[in-house]
Amino acid sequence: MNGPIHVAITRKIKPGCEAEFQAALKEFFTTSFGHAGVQGASMLVPPPGSASPEFGILRTFANARERDAFYASPMFKMWEEQIKPLTEGDPVQRQLNGLEAWFRSPQNPPPRWKMAIATYLGVVPDIMSLSLTIGPWVRS
Repeated sequence: MNGPIHVAITRKIKPGCEAEFQAALKEFFTTSFGHAGVQGASMLVPPPGSASPEFGILRTFANARERDAFYASPMFKMWEEQIKPLTEGDPVQRQLNGLEAWFRSPQNPPPRWKMAIATYLGVVPDIMSLSLTIGPWVRS
């Protein structure tokens, strides 16, 4: 894949370590933007009042080569070691494709058919209205 790559990571955080994990992740985000090919990063926290121990991390890379280089870098390996005492188990990681990256919910991604319908309903009416309103002026 030549275009941007979006990766969703879910991590389970040990009870009582949430604030420390968030602070460490914010600091790592700042550091990681120095790595070539990193185009974005976001943190998804459990909703207020939730007992869920899962935090989401969304990362965008320029391409697959840059993604692989990032995850193989010493900087990332040090980060993994730093947060090991704060987390439970291994992270769950998956690549997001197409509009799936816009419907970003690592815990409950929508089915692809729903994304197709949402795209159709969002694009077709716009195209039709533009062709009816400015179409006659653009045809020539």
